[in-house]
Amino acid sequence: YSRRASQGGTTIYRTPHMATLDTYLRTPSGLRLQTDGTCNFLFEYQRFVIEITEETGDFLFYASFGSLKELQRKNKPRNLLRLLATWNEEVKQRHGTVSNEGPDNSGLLRIDSSKPEGPHVAFIFYGHVGEIENAAHFHETLDDFVDDALEFSDKINGVQDHESMEKKSVSSDAKSQKQAPSSRNVSPDSDVRSKVSRDAINNNDRSKLNRDAINNN
Repeated sequence: YSRRASQGGTTIYRTPHMATLDTYLRTPSGLRLQTDGTCNFLFEYQRFVIEITEETGDFLFYASFGSLKELQRKNKPRNLLRLLATWNEEVKQRHGTVSNEGPDNSGLLRIDSSKPEGPHVAFIFYGHVGEIENAAHFHETLDDFVDDALEFSDKINGVQDHESMEKKSVSSDAKSQKQAPSSRNVSPDSDVRSKVSRDAINNNDRSKLNRDAINNN
């Protein structure tokens, strides 16, 4: 069955939770909640997923950075799991999450073991529609999540370290011809909805996501 129906051009959802989340998405981004309870979009080089549980109003923001095994290989000799734990502490302090009790104020880096090809490193935020004050609050939370996810993607893939080295090289040779440091230089898609992948996270996968933040050990 469809979780929503159209009546006179107006989308009608089966639960108030889904209708509320769709309203937040449409204002002002123009994104829409799909019939399977998800919204997928691309920003810069990163794919993002928003998913809601119809019955409860629980929702998540999700961004996968790739295979844990591959990322560990790329980050050698750095201990990736220790780095993830350190970055989790940094993001919690940044957003004012002072303890592990109560709702999170930000996403956290987690190991998603639900992938058939093996565990992935993912950045995940868990929330509830009832905890969101209005559309502005929702988009502020989503914007913070996207900014943090892009930052962590750069850290994990070594982009920030590479850019920092190039900047130092340029500054140490001030008399030579100026050379701009490398950057992503990737513009957001002009219409993310036209390019979005329709491969939504299965509701069963969500229950397998590790809700425990990565242990410092």
